[in-house]
Amino acid sequence: MLVGAVQLGMWAFIEALLAFLGTAVGEDVSVAMGGVIAGGAGLFALGLYGLIQFGVSFTTALSMGRTRRACFVSKAAALLAMGVCSAALTYALCWASEALRLTVYHGRGLNASFLFVHEYTSAWLAAHVAVIALCMLYGAVMQRFGRAGFWVVYMLIVLPMAASGPILGAVFNEDGLLYPVGRAILAMGPASIGVGLLLAAAVLGGAAWGVLRRTSVRV
Repeated sequence: MLVGAVQLGMWAFIEALLAFLGTAVGEDVSVAMGGVIAGGAGLFALGLYGLIQFGVSFTTALSMGRTRRACFVSKAAALLAMGVCSAALTYALCWASEALRLTVYHGRGLNASFLFVHEYTSAWLAAHVAVIALCMLYGAVMQRFGRAGFWVVYMLIVLPMAASGPILGAVFNEDGLLYPVGRAILAMGPASIGVGLLLAAAVLGGAAWGVLRRTSVRV
């Protein structure tokens, strides 16, 4: 599976890079981050795949005689199954990073991936559902509005990425303008964040279906 291959490749690259940097500076690597970075790469690949499925492949499925509802449900179910596999692989890679820390690095330092994923399990799983739903909506917009929809989606992806640094700084830095919002989010805890992500996913998924069912598709 492409998403799994992306995760495995990213994990191997990050762990090798950290080991190389540790050797270059003459010190042991004290932080293992391959698992969580690989998980993020897998989440990105999963979202991109969902975008293609709902933005490009929807017409092909309809041209083969499938109904809109059946196509929507089957593609959403397939993406959710891929999300479960991606999340499971992320956990496995975090354990692999922990094994490296205990053996190669003789238990020194900490496994940031292991701590993050296990501390925010519910939020991490819900993030997969939210990303899938968001890309379903993006794909539906592309399907509905064609080239114009593509550029709308492009801006919706690029602008948040470009502004992510200042936005995160304003929300989570103590001297940031929106730090009270960030503090409130962190105070919610992993379970509450997960519930919020699932609610957002339900809204986004419903919006995607609403767009697709009104789309005139040439077959």
